[in-house]
Amino acid sequence: MSQPWSTNLSQTRSISPQHAFFVEKVMDKRESSFIQLDPDAQVILQFYDRSIAKLENASGVTLFLRAVEVKAGTQLELSMDFYFQGQFVYEFVRSKELLNSNDLGNALADLLSQAVLEFDASDVAVALFKLRSPTEELDRVKAMSNNGDSYELDTDEEEESRDVSALGYQIGGITLIGFDYEFRVSDLFGIHAGIGFAGYTAGVKIHTGKYKDSSFFNISLKDGGFGMMKTAALEYGGRLVGRNTGDFGFHGQVGLANVLFIDRELEQDLFGGEGVPPVLLSVGIGVSW
Repeated sequence: MSQPWSTNLSQTRSISPQHAFFVEKVMDKRESSFIQLDPDAQVILQFYDRSIAKLENASGVTLFLRAVEVKAGTQLELSMDFYFQGQFVYEFVRSKELLNSNDLGNALADLLSQAVLEFDASDVAVALFKLRSPTEELDRVKAMSNNGDSYELDTDEEEESRDVSALGYQIGGITLIGFDYEFRVSDLFGIHAGIGFAGYTAGVKIHTGKYKDSSFFNISLKDGGFGMMKTAALEYGGRLVGRNTGDFGFHGQVGLANVLFIDRELEQDLFGGEGVPPVLLSVGIGVSW
């Protein structure tokens, strides 16, 4: 049965996240509540609008309100999920002791503020907004008070690598099976080299996004038979990674190649008397991680 406690959440807090984000939407996803709470999702959004200064070029996050409950008569519990660009990124579940029914507004405002500050201090926010290194983030979290056990960061943590290893057919050159390694030098550029049975390759990949799994254009020189055939190729490719497979996934690329050199006997075997076409289909298929 609902308790007759309520609040209009008229309080305001001065919340200053270090990352450039703001609360864009609040979605009410409560299944049940043990209190009769006046503030709906819109009132909570208005609280954040009053409390967080919206910075230029700030990104919006969406909050799913899961629960606002008074437990054991003295504990106010708040549960919210953070979503960024439609993806779940962070869960907040905390409680605060109530002095009396009149303290509900202040307690709820404190928990709403704590939720945003703990998300701001999380390694998830660092990964999303990339404004500080993990070491700088750890120093800031250590300086925060009342953050409890909500945040842990290994001091040896490094930014996740975007380098890609691939294994498969026509990977690493004009090969039956080969291995290729890409070293990501920036958000959009990577250099790669590979070798296999029997051939090798080297080239540059131009990515369409900054993420490890972003699609790419591959400009490369490919060798087959270790000197028997050489091509210059332009391919478009990408990775398909399952949600539960970590970094491991399907790797594919397809495009066109121009033959720079081919052994005469190999040319005769492959193309007969017609000679080498102006362009050839260039493909690569396999797995990568």
